[in-house]
Amino acid sequence: MEKIGMRYDRTVHADWPNPIAGSEEGEVWYGLKRSVWNGGA
Repeated sequence: MEKIGMRYDRTVHADWPNPIAGSEEGEVWYGLKRSVWNGGA
């Protein structure tokens, strides 16, 4: 994700009723700054 300009934002731990394997590690969120999205404009 970082190779395409996105930055780590946070890791979220949710309590799902039917969790899948690996969900205990959390859900990782990445974001993109508006300046990058707009092509630097």
